[in-house]
Amino acid sequence: MQYGRDSNVAISEAQNLAGLLRLIGERTDATSIHILGYSAGAPLTSEALVLRAQEMEQKSDDVDTRAAAKIGVVLLVGADLDLQKWSKQQVPVYARKCQRVIVTVSSEDPVLALASAIHGSDRLGGSWNITLTDQHRRDMDAAGDRIEFLDMTYQEPKGGSRDDAGNVTGHFGWYQSPWVVSDVLLALGYDLPAHARGLERTPEGGFWFFPSDYVQRLRGLPLP
Repeated sequence: MQYGRDSNVAISEAQNLAGLLRLIGERTDATSIHILGYSAGAPLTSEALVLRAQEMEQKSDDVDTRAAAKIGVVLLVGADLDLQKWSKQQVPVYARKCQRVIVTVSSEDPVLALASAIHGSDRLGGSWNITLTDQHRRDMDAAGDRIEFLDMTYQEPKGGSRDDAGNVTGHFGWYQSPWVVSDVLLALGYDLPAHARGLERTPEGGFWFFPSDYVQRLRGLPLP
């Protein structure tokens, strides 16, 4: 098992990924750069975004840094990333440079449960056993509606069946579940916020979830 080594190697490449983002942003006609960070690739993605955001902050004050960075939708799926580090040190730095940051969270992800035990800390994409401090929440709230948390395990108390959703809650759900794949395509292809992609808010308001009538909602979406 090379988990520890692979994780360290991935993070060490953050400078290279940040450089690639800079090259694409400055030397191509791309208008938006979408990024998907999956599992152990999420720490690499997040650290590279921090570096890129810091580069942009050094630009002249009259430069629109978000437009210049061209960072579009960032998806952190099944993220094997320290929750405390992300909420304190990373997302407050780069969220406002992105069009949208989407994070999937599942309390039934066995891979992230194991990773949490190995690291001794909550993983961003797994079960959150801690309560974020008020300051953490203020830092994330500063990004407005640019951050979306998708609770993959939540189901309506009296909702219908999600049998046709496939493997929504597991570590591989983002490409095994037709529902999750559909949401990813809508987010990347149309830059739609969660409510416009057919998702609903949990009663507490902090997360979005797939309602049981998700397929019917998809059919009725007024896509451009």
